[in-house]
Amino acid sequence: MAKEVVTNTGAMYNALTKGSRIVGEIFADSDFRIDGDVEGTITCNGKVVIGQKGFLKGSITCVNAEIIGTVEGDITVSELLSLRSTANIKGNVKTRILFRRHMFHERFINTFSRRIISKKNKQ
Repeated sequence: MAKEVVTNTGAMYNALTKGSRIVGEIFADSDFRIDGDVEGTITCNGKVVIGQKGFLKGSITCVNAEIIGTVEGDITVSELLSLRSTANIKGNVKTRILFRRHMFHERFINTFSRRIISKKNKQ
């Protein structure tokens, strides 16, 4: 009989799969991927990924984020915000670093701002 080998990569994340829906507040200490629907707020001490079929109506506050799907609401990212070509954002965006992947057709409604923080003046 073969032995089962259990491998732990150390990666911890949360996920909301396609076909699932949450209404309310989400608080996460580790990364969170959304492939379903969320109506409410997401506060995360890691990275938030809104998948291609993911939809958020509310707000995101996190360290890093990758938007592939749709967000209707405000996004506040303290470090890196990565936008894919399929990203659709209707709301205010605030981030330190913006990375746009592949021929991104900007679809921002409202305002976008990048806050540049030098190491000397880091708040």
